[in-house]
Amino acid sequence: MAGGIRAWDGLKATGLEKLGLELLMGDEDFKNALSLAYSMEDGLRQLYLALADDAEQASVAELLRKLAAFEQGHMAKIRKTTGAGLSEEDDFSMRNSQGKGKAVEGGFQISDIYPRLGSQLTTPEDCLQFAMTLEAQAQDLYQRMARKSTGDETRKVFLDLSRDEEQHLRILADELAELSGQM
Repeated sequence: MAGGIRAWDGLKATGLEKLGLELLMGDEDFKNALSLAYSMEDGLRQLYLALADDAEQASVAELLRKLAAFEQGHMAKIRKTTGAGLSEEDDFSMRNSQGKGKAVEGGFQISDIYPRLGSQLTTPEDCLQFAMTLEAQAQDLYQRMARKSTGDETRKVFLDLSRDEEQHLRILADELAELSGQM
């Protein structure tokens, strides 16, 4: 992609302004804010793994597993940010699973998007574009969560996560450009 991420004229965050904010009360402390982010990262990891298991092409399954590992890395970073304060089992499950299923980055519910994806992700390019859509949504959601947060430390957490998602978006854009160059 000539000009890199700054020249991007592709997928953008879309949807209702409040999408995903139902997961946030606004008064979360540092640990709860990170726990919510951790849970959404884990939700996306689980979605990628489920899609990989259903993929018909080996190249698609491989890429989806790579994307799942990418989310695993972000989960590790979130755990490290909390020090000893957040374990893998502490996944914000009470609020994140009330009636709608597990949320993924961007605030989507797995149960809402999984049934429609399998037949749409047939090439590595499809997978990267889908991942970029979710990263853009996550970046936007974390910015909105930062605006809604009442505590300075929690606001900073969400702004940092938003910047991380922007970085993820750049990496995926570079991978898509590299893949497109191989065609």
